Amino acid sequence: MNGKEIAKKVRLFIKEMGFKRGDFSVTSDYNSVRIQPKEQVKLKELVKIEEYSEQFEKIDRCEVSGEILSGGNTYVSVCDHNGRTANWSNILSYGNSMSAKDFSGCWYEQEINEMQEIAEAKFEAEYQKKKEEEANAKFCEEATEYYESKEQDFKKDLKEGIERENQEDSKDFTHESYINFYVKYAPNVFLARCYKKYEKGEIVNMENQRSRGNGDV
Repeated sequence: MNGKEIAKKVRLFIKEMGFKRGDFSVTSDYNSVRIQPKEQVKLKELVKIEEYSEQFEKIDRCEVSGEILSGGNTYVSVCDHNGRTANWSNILSYGNSMSAKDFSGCWYEQEINEMQEIAEAKFEAEYQKKKEEEANAKFCEEATEYYESKEQDFKKDLKEGIERENQEDSKDFTHESYINFYVKYAPNVFLARCYKKYEKGEIVNMENQRSRGNGDV
């Protein structure tokens, strides 16, 4: 694709962006295209044109020295209304601070400052959000540790309380509290008094008044 064909496509693209035919000057020869607005336009518009035009530029370089080889190259340059060329994408994104500094005082300085303010505000918002997330994560971690420790203390206190109750209950029981013996209910009628409940059919060991085994019931 030669320069004239590229220029035709660029003019169509500029028209699709909403500009009139006389707003831009698009000149070309066989292997180069120059794009320049006749009046001041926004930096974002130059970036769009630059990004679109990059697909047409073709420059062959020496693999060893990096020097541009002659013949077969196609150059596309995007200028501002004063005829100055630059890497407009880097300036707009503020990724190349030296370029922005070199062009200080130019028509797009205010636009760059606005972009920088937006970027700084976005960074500050993201930073605050990250701090809040870290604070919330730390709070959740501390709360989890606190309740886990409280749960462990509760289990420990519960275990110690049960042990104390068992010890106190064991003091109240005498030997008689753990044996089964006879109780006289009527003349020649005795009943089995047991320290716990037995089911029907179970064997119960009984003792007499002298704590001697007296058979099973």
